[in-house]
Amino acid sequence: MILLVDSGNSRLKWAPFNAYGEIEARVLIPDLDRFDAQLTAAWSVTDIPQRVLVSTVSSEKVNRTIQTVSKELWGIDAEFVRSTQSLFGVTNGYDTPEKLGVDRWMAMLAAWKDYERETIVVDCGTAVTIDCLNGAGQHLGGLITPGVQMMQEVLGKNTSGIELSSRGQVGQWARNTDDAIVSGSVQSVVALIERVVAQYKHELESEPVVVITGGDASCLLPYFRITIRHDHELVLKGLALLSTGIE
Repeated sequence: MILLVDSGNSRLKWAPFNAYGEIEARVLIPDLDRFDAQLTAAWSVTDIPQRVLVSTVSSEKVNRTIQTVSKELWGIDAEFVRSTQSLFGVTNGYDTPEKLGVDRWMAMLAAWKDYERETIVVDCGTAVTIDCLNGAGQHLGGLITPGVQMMQEVLGKNTSGIELSSRGQVGQWARNTDDAIVSGSVQSVVALIERVVAQYKHELESEPVVVITGGDASCLLPYFRITIRHDHELVLKGLALLSTGIE
């Protein structure tokens, strides 16, 4: 068994990956003051893996804890994967390929494996990333913007007279501040994604598959006017693909 780990800005997901190819992820919200104990407790009930593969955009403190817990529990060095120039038919479009976020790279590899055609990959978490692949697997580039929660937090911190609330509801025409904040953040992200899709269609004269992943994906899905495919575990699937080493 190989333990796949997707360590993001605000959540850590992991899944045992075996010969059957099934991925059932568990989720942990790290508390940095006690993350060592949190992760040890969570992983102590996991079967001993042969390898630990990690995609991370987390802090160095989180990464060190992942490595420490893996060594203490199983005597295994966690392997932190990196973005590369090309892999599994996908060519990295960044000027400096290794600087592309590895979570974005894993998601693109998984999406290309699933569809092998024009694809737009969207990851909606703390930040929202949008990456475009053409029909030859060439990464055309991408966008990064604050996620829904980050937009709301920035607005609350930098605007006097506005207090954040979890009670807001998404609507077309909000009639109170809570609803206005939530509606504005959700519709901003949805509108950006739809605009990128429209630009892609216009410039490439083709219809892309649009696949979305990430913690906020579910809350955005009802508001799209375009066809979206939802894949909960795209980053972990990319790690699973990498673990096989088979192109």
